[in-house]
Amino acid sequence: MTKTVPMIRTLQKQGATQEDIITFIKKAKVKSPVDKSDICNNQNTPVSKPVLADDAPIAVVLFGGGGGIEAGMVEAGIRPVIAVEFDPTKPDLSRAIALHRSQRLQP
Repeated sequence: MTKTVPMIRTLQKQGATQEDIITFIKKAKVKSPVDKSDICNNQNTPVSKPVLADDAPIAVVLFGGGGGIEAGMVEAGIRPVIAVEFDPTKPDLSRAIALHRSQRLQP
């Protein structure tokens, strides 16, 4: 339950009109300004895609998993061209990871 629902119940107990509650809900939906001074805790900051040089070193990743190694490589200026993740005991999971990766790569 969000903080908003108990607040609405309190307003109802205090005899607020329907218009007062609607106004409260509309104000609650408005996002507060984002504090850009704390970049580590600010998850709403738009992040641009890194741009690698045309002559960036390339790499092949075996046991790719969730893609953390590739993200680190890109941050380091290395272009991962292939990532392999296949667990023969979990073929459905392996297919799901492959599908997710292929969707991420499409423009």
